[in-house]
Amino acid sequence: MCAQINVNGSEKWTTEVCWKKQGFICEKRTGPCKPPWVLSNHFSTCMRFSGEKHSWNDARTACRSLNGDLAVLRNSEVSHLVSEQIKQHPSEPWWIGAPNGTSNGEMTELDLDLVSLFNDGNSVSPNETEESNATDQECTKLQGNETSSSTGGECDEPARYICEKYKECTHPWSGDFCYKPCSRRCRGHPMTCHRLTGRCLSSCEDGYQGARCDAECEFGTYGPGCNLTCDPRCNGCDHRNGSCTSGCVDGYEGTNCIKKCREGTWGVNCAEKCSVGCKDSAELCYAVSGSCLQGCKDGYVGSKCDQICDNQMYGENCAKRCSKGCAGKLRECSHVDGTCTEGCLPGFIGRTCDNECPQGTWGLNCSEKCSVGCWLSAELCYSVNGFCLKGCSDGYVGSTCDQSKQGYLSRHSLAHFPEWSLSLIQKAFGWTPIAIYSVTTEPI
Repeated sequence: MCAQINVNGSEKWTTEVCWKKQGFICEKRTGPCKPPWVLSNHFSTCMRFSGEKHSWNDARTACRSLNGDLAVLRNSEVSHLVSEQIKQHPSEPWWIGAPNGTSNGEMTELDLDLVSLFNDGNSVSPNETEESNATDQECTKLQGNETSSSTGGECDEPARYICEKYKECTHPWSGDFCYKPCSRRCRGHPMTCHRLTGRCLSSCEDGYQGARCDAECEFGTYGPGCNLTCDPRCNGCDHRNGSCTSGCVDGYEGTNCIKKCREGTWGVNCAEKCSVGCKDSAELCYAVSGSCLQGCKDGYVGSKCDQICDNQMYGENCAKRCSKGCAGKLRECSHVDGTCTEGCLPGFIGRTCDNECPQGTWGLNCSEKCSVGCWLSAELCYSVNGFCLKGCSDGYVGSTCDQSKQGYLSRHSLAHFPEWSLSLIQKAFGWTPIAIYSVTTEPI
């Protein structure tokens, strides 16, 4: 098995069969400093100990001609390396750079890039560094383990010198041991990154940012330098070209999200349909929210008119209650127009069962007629059960006065007889007064 790393995902090492063909990463194992240069491990630079003798200015000029500068003893590790190299000449003085990391009061290109290395690859301009107020030339000399600074004529004395420069990584390699490739997102890859820090020397490809061009544009931005803003109709966009690869915001559709939802649709990618509860037309709703443009039809409520009225309610804004004349245990009716779901109770008629039976009729669907035995008028009976409102006429009995009984007097007729006549009626016909109206004619 062979090792592989997923650079586009988890960046974790995994194993894979060795015969599989795929991309690869090379590592340069040869030293990055060619003789007579030696490696300064800590700062990833190369140093050259010259046996020639020059003044401080001429020594610096010589180092610069080799793409470097006078060496600076930045820490104990560098000082130790230098001490090891010059111990064969303990009495010889050596010209070096200023101990504060500057040469003659100016930060060198080498110093700027070393600062950049520890600033995550971001470049530093000379005006961002500490400037020296010295007007006279200052030079630094190393002898044994001691350093000293001089000005004026002493800087013209000939001495050996130590140069320092970047390691000589071959493009497209960079980094401490020349094994880091330049970012693929450097414009003009692979020959355009700093050989020490990996910082892209030109600009980044569209859609990328950072000193090494290894970071995608932040959400909502794209293009050169990530300076362009995604179309607000996009739900984010491609960091390179701005296309709406993550879909559209509510109310828009299409590759570039410039097309509004078709009539009758709304929402993400216009996938939702306007509610059938929208007034005037189910095609009329807002493309973003789905709210009906003209409000809700009768029987519907909610911001999108997609909820029907609760039981026993109907009409506009569900403000009306089903009629008490509706049949059924729950007395339900249509949420739209109030039509009773199970028809009307006896005594009620009409679509919504709001109307009582017409005078003279009663019962289910008002199909029964009041009895002719009802007192005074055959029109006077209860619409629910047919009971006569005033009781029975003479000669009729029963709850609905529909039973004929010859000779029976109603209580209305009996009320007109004087009390003394009741005994005569009893003797003549053998009736008792109670028998005259023994069957009640009052409604229950």
